[in-house]
Amino acid sequence: GKCFPMSLQARSVVELLVFTCKELGVHILLDNEVLHVKSESDKFAIKLAQEIQYFDSVLIASGSIASPSLGSSESGLEFARGFGHKIYPTFASLVQLITKKDLKSASGAKLFCGVSVVAQGQIINRYEGDVLFTNYGLSGLAILDASKEVALRLGKLECVEISLDLFPRFSKEALRGLFQKRLKSFHDMPLLKWLEGVMNHKIAKLLLDELGLDPNASLDSKTLNRLVHTCKRLNFEIKETKGS
Repeated sequence: GKCFPMSLQARSVVELLVFTCKELGVHILLDNEVLHVKSESDKFAIKLAQEIQYFDSVLIASGSIASPSLGSSESGLEFARGFGHKIYPTFASLVQLITKKDLKSASGAKLFCGVSVVAQGQIINRYEGDVLFTNYGLSGLAILDASKEVALRLGKLECVEISLDLFPRFSKEALRGLFQKRLKSFHDMPLLKWLEGVMNHKIAKLLLDELGLDPNASLDSKTLNRLVHTCKRLNFEIKETKGS
């Protein structure tokens, strides 16, 4: 899970952390790359570019190579390995997903969805939250939550899909009932216009394209059942993550 400050700004966390450190008398050294860490007697020797400093204990919290442009590297993992710690293979997490299907037509559309990770035909995990359709595929909080599992499975060369439930607050039967009620009132309305009353225009077009339906056709009972099924299970095969 995630925890956000009420300000919804990441800098709030940093500023409060720095403030608390200063209140406790912590000395912060910036722009000092740690080149090496080793144990000497009862102290830890930290080698910097210009000097060596000694400390009673060391906490390695340097992260991984996820954002090299921001200065991150694998040095922390190497320091930990030097002390005999087991290092597990790293992979991208909290990243956007690139779909095999071109989703440019729906780019910019955002909606609240149920998100299931499907690997080798089996549902592995399920999440709920915002999903953002993009030029490359899928993003949004629910996708970021699911991305770790997706990356792990892709790393094992498994076939991975994201299955979207476009109406997570409705059961399949309740959604069918809603659609049938609308069908009675708007039975002569073109299919695309009919759908625009219950979902984003771009998503409606994507849905019809997925089902191979004419946007100007009228809705019948058979088509209604197909729509309900796909609304509850709109699948996209994942090609890779944006962190690959």
